[in-house]
Amino acid sequence: MDYMENDYGKPQQKQQEQSPNGMATASLVMGILALVTCCCWYGGLIFGGLGILFALLSRGSGKMEGSATAGLILSITAVALVILVWSFLLLAAVSSELSDSPGTFENLPNMPVEEMLPDWDNVVSVLRRIPGGNGL
Repeated sequence: MDYMENDYGKPQQKQQEQSPNGMATASLVMGILALVTCCCWYGGLIFGGLGILFALLSRGSGKMEGSATAGLILSITAVALVILVWSFLLLAAVSSELSDSPGTFENLPNMPVEEMLPDWDNVVSVLRRIPGGNGL
């Protein structure tokens, strides 16, 4: 460690400047993007894979930084979520192909739209009973 003298003549230790690790920051950014896009088709896999790669490259021969560790964790989580979503969609597609029942929307009952609309005469009569509703 380098020492330098301060104003009082006593040696003090120089603070070493940490160089920003661009790969660690890129890993964190890719991990965040992977987590945000994990429900998209390929975004979670691409960003997650890049996040894992950048985290491992940022390590070099030394210890992994905190941002690289966070990026690695986010990227692994996003890739796991992508695999989970894809397996769920594949399972749903296979199970719907194997079943003999018709589609979900075909089983819904038909309801005439007129039954869903309110009776406007009753609505107006209720509004007239409200204080200040005499103007209708």
